[in-house]
Amino acid sequence: MHTELSVTRRSGAARFAFPQGKPATLLVNTSGSVTGTRDSRISIGRDSISGWAASGDFCGTKNRYRVYFHAQFDKPFQRTGTWRGGTVTPRRSGVQDSGGYAEFEPGSTVNVRLGLSFVSAEGAKRNLAAENRGRDVDAIASQANAAWNRRLGEIAVTGGTEEQKRTFYSSLYHAYLQPNVFSDVDGRYPGFDGKIHTAPKGRTIYTDFSGWDIYRSEVPLLSVLAPKEMSDIAYTMREFAEQGGAWDRWTVANDYTGVMNGDPEHIILASAYAFGAKDFGAHRALLSMLRGANQPTSGYEERPGLGEYLKLGYVPGKAADTLEYTSADFAIAQLAHRLGDDDTYRGFMKRARYWHKLYNPETGYLQPRNADGGFPADFDPATPDGWVEGNGAQYAWMVPYDYAGLIRAYGGRKAVNNRLDAFFARLNAGTRKPYAFLSNEPGAASPWVSDFTGAPAKTQQLTRRVLRELFRSGPDGLAGNDDLGQMGAWYVWTAMGLYPEYPGRAELVTGSPVFTGVAIHSPDGREFRITAPDSSETNQYVAGLRVNGRDSARPWLPESFAERGGSLEFAMAARPTDWGTANADAPPSP
Repeated sequence: MHTELSVTRRSGAARFAFPQGKPATLLVNTSGSVTGTRDSRISIGRDSISGWAASGDFCGTKNRYRVYFHAQFDKPFQRTGTWRGGTVTPRRSGVQDSGGYAEFEPGSTVNVRLGLSFVSAEGAKRNLAAENRGRDVDAIASQANAAWNRRLGEIAVTGGTEEQKRTFYSSLYHAYLQPNVFSDVDGRYPGFDGKIHTAPKGRTIYTDFSGWDIYRSEVPLLSVLAPKEMSDIAYTMREFAEQGGAWDRWTVANDYTGVMNGDPEHIILASAYAFGAKDFGAHRALLSMLRGANQPTSGYEERPGLGEYLKLGYVPGKAADTLEYTSADFAIAQLAHRLGDDDTYRGFMKRARYWHKLYNPETGYLQPRNADGGFPADFDPATPDGWVEGNGAQYAWMVPYDYAGLIRAYGGRKAVNNRLDAFFARLNAGTRKPYAFLSNEPGAASPWVSDFTGAPAKTQQLTRRVLRELFRSGPDGLAGNDDLGQMGAWYVWTAMGLYPEYPGRAELVTGSPVFTGVAIHSPDGREFRITAPDSSETNQYVAGLRVNGRDSARPWLPESFAERGGSLEFAMAARPTDWGTANADAPPSP
């Protein structure tokens, strides 16, 4: 059988060409969820199939949701039936069945249009009618191709190899895939309180927020490339937090999962605002953030260990949680400062410096700490105990907003540069060796630490090495999990020679631009141009930089560049230079 598929935002189209002389049977498996469908219902008409499936259990949690569908075929069914478990019932329309089937004339070509909704089967029909009325798979595919070309065309690159271009645009495509549209065309969606809500006109509600992953690279990228959608994503997070009483860490549909750690949505909203996606009710969001960061929540626990964190300045035994909370507190401080709340700014900046409480001068590492104030004996930086998807060696660099303080604690620039050389001897060592693990998020910011130590050439060489060794354009092109676009966004930033290092701020640190030219056209009118005419696999070191026509010796860009757009002109060289090495030129630690 030959199958062709395409989609709109809330619907899909398919064409099935069945072979001659063989049964032409289509199965609709409503119990086929990866995590197992809890119950379902299917209704089969003369030429349509509707129903719903209830699922959840994401990553072993107890979240629940329903998805509804309505499929309209262009040919009537010859025979139909359902099955439940191992029992097949011909001609049954279906009540809480595992699935259904429809048979067609052998050799026939069948077109189907399918609508989806998280509200109701009627909502699925309305979505289908609004987005997919009377068009076949060819028309839908043409529309989808045009839409993707518009989106991907918002960044135009020149130079580089064909492999680098394919990898770049594949990564950009990944970054655009999630979060997902959740509301129907009429604005209705199920909220975190279990009730059906209607979004304001012009708003789209989203879901599937891989918060712990995407706050690092993807949110700043989407805030520049898709500020309207990113504002709606931030608005959705704020609405869900108000409906449910707490901010989630990893949202699936309209229920908490609590997967991963920290308080990432605070960073997401603060970073979105800093990078230009501001239309989400920031003052109202800040008030909700302050409640979650100061008061234990009932039901779903937004910040596990919050009481101990507020009392001690750390969560006993959980160093990763502590560092995630300090980053979230730094982001809250930045948003508060932008909104004129200086008291909150000062208070949360004090909390952001709680990372000091994990520093053990005896070992020279950040470590899990006991409730009595002591550190566990026999610390091994290669152990993942007390960390999340990483170890002590990898989390040693997860204070991206205060590298100046971290560098002082670790013995100064020379000592840190030597330590980084040893750390990056391996790029993707996993969680049980004291080296980098760059296919996962905790180490995402670490390649740019050398910008802060007076050795930006090390960052330039290292980021080129990471792009070359860990990313490719083929099916095996990801060294790890893309995590709903985070690693794709990381590649896009890095290939442009930039990185959003700070949670909740919009300064960018510099690396080594891969392409000779990059032009970014943001839908809100911001224009960014990056040129590096001599960039190549050989010329990977920066010899000079002009920012908006003026020479700059600094390996970083002020927030005004992301806020307004501008031009960068990199001069490239085959060997390391002394550009960006002066103490005064290091990126700031706000």
